[in-house]
Amino acid sequence: MPRRSTILFFFAKAAVLYGICLVPSLPLLDGYRAVFQRGIRVLFQTVGGDGRVYVEAIPDSGRGQDTRLTLENAKKPGPKATMEINGRVMGYQPTCFLLALGLATPVPWRRRGAGLMVGMVLVSAFVAFTVYLQLLSVFSADHALGIYSLPEWFRTFLGVLRKVLVVAPAAAYIVPASIWMGVFLRRGEWFFPAPAVSGERISRNGASKA
Repeated sequence: MPRRSTILFFFAKAAVLYGICLVPSLPLLDGYRAVFQRGIRVLFQTVGGDGRVYVEAIPDSGRGQDTRLTLENAKKPGPKATMEINGRVMGYQPTCFLLALGLATPVPWRRRGAGLMVGMVLVSAFVAFTVYLQLLSVFSADHALGIYSLPEWFRTFLGVLRKVLVVAPAAAYIVPASIWMGVFLRRGEWFFPAPAVSGERISRNGASKA
């Protein structure tokens, strides 16, 4: 079981790393927004065969929304819907939170690097799924843009899922934390391993090296 000081140091280190990522003056957020918007163009340019999604960056207006999505039904040209989303909240924050947890975890760097690669893929999949939920909320509605014919109970379920994963701010932290626990921690480890295993390796003759 790790010592209390190890746990406190982990939390402090993760908090500092996460805070650094959120510093407004750093170019990290602008770079992520560009990747976020590019990812939407690649993954969701066409939805359900007939749905079309057009992505536009929103100049900083102080409202927080940074990405505008214009949706239309290819079978019914004319009617369009506009949706504004916040890439910082939907994607950047959960990605940074997982990154901070991963970098702060006291495990060997090889294991840490492998965990970060897998974790980044999983958290990106989560972000893509939340964007898809937003699009699905429009494309499954009963109006001109509707391309999915879904049962009422399933649309209700999707609405609840959207509130839990997209609207509720806690999901941006709970999901990355769950990914971190599943990727970085092994069976039998309580919270995370003691730091003695992080920088130690055993030589062929059995001697311990730092």
